Amino acid sequence: METLYGALILRKKDKALEILPQRVLESDKSSPLGGDILPLFPSEKEFKKHVEKSYGRIFLPPIPLGARHHEGAKLAISLLLLQIEGPPQAHPSHQNWIDIHHLKEVSEPLGAILCETLAMFWPILPTSHGPCTSFYTLHPELHKAQELVFFPGTFDPLHAGHLSCLSLCQARPLIIAPDHNPQKKPRENALFWSLYQKLRLKAQDMESKSQKGLYVYPGFCGMEKPNPTVQWLGKGGGKKGLLLGDDCFMSLATWQNVETLITSLDTLYVAPRYINGDIRIERRTFQDQADKLLSLNPALAIERLSHHPHEHLSSSQIRRSS
Repeated sequence: METLYGALILRKKDKALEILPQRVLESDKSSPLGGDILPLFPSEKEFKKHVEKSYGRIFLPPIPLGARHHEGAKLAISLLLLQIEGPPQAHPSHQNWIDIHHLKEVSEPLGAILCETLAMFWPILPTSHGPCTSFYTLHPELHKAQELVFFPGTFDPLHAGHLSCLSLCQARPLIIAPDHNPQKKPRENALFWSLYQKLRLKAQDMESKSQKGLYVYPGFCGMEKPNPTVQWLGKGGGKKGLLLGDDCFMSLATWQNVETLITSLDTLYVAPRYINGDIRIERRTFQDQADKLLSLNPALAIERLSHHPHEHLSSSQIRRSS
């Protein structure tokens, strides 16, 4: 399999993180990926030569982002994250720095790579990277929170049922974590950066309407392998909460290492939701499931949220009907 080499080139400016968009070299006709984020080179030697010519030695030690396979192109991309310490050499193509959050659409697999790169600046989750968080830290206020509550899901698409869950759960800070269900095959042709931006802008909109303390974590958006909740939720100290719907609550026994997951949690916030679009969980059935979970962690607090008019909505059904 062919491998292309490249880098995401970032700098810190005021309170923002900026990225340097570049085009794939005109001479590189072999790349089918487009070039709205970074140049890709057919050899590591050519890539390093380009970096030294364009930037000299004025970047921090490169941080490996790892390789990502792109099935349609039958190639792997090996990337580095370069952080600029000073102004780049004078060159017309080096003047168009963009706030990373102003990027609207990014082609795949670069969108997924960009999501994972941005997550390296979050200090509270295992995908963070020490040199990144010392250079620039996203949301340092989360360190002071007594409890971090996570709302994982595909959110593909985001619908009124998700928004109802966010409104009904009063716990803050609440971190929306777009991910794919490890029990399901990841959706093909997904646009991960667009998904992250839609969620982030919706969270901002809700914050402007007094729903404070909402965040969107991008690090799991385009992962190429299953990402069971237990692998990341139990990392780090502090209290942890999980927001989920009735359907996920009732199927928790099928989740990977459920005993470890439940014992790592302090609170479960459960939003009423129909199962399979038409089955409502009765109070007795809900309590039976709660008792099973409490046998694993007697200190676990389980809070069932109020009913709402969008309990029947399902992202999967919306996609099938569209």
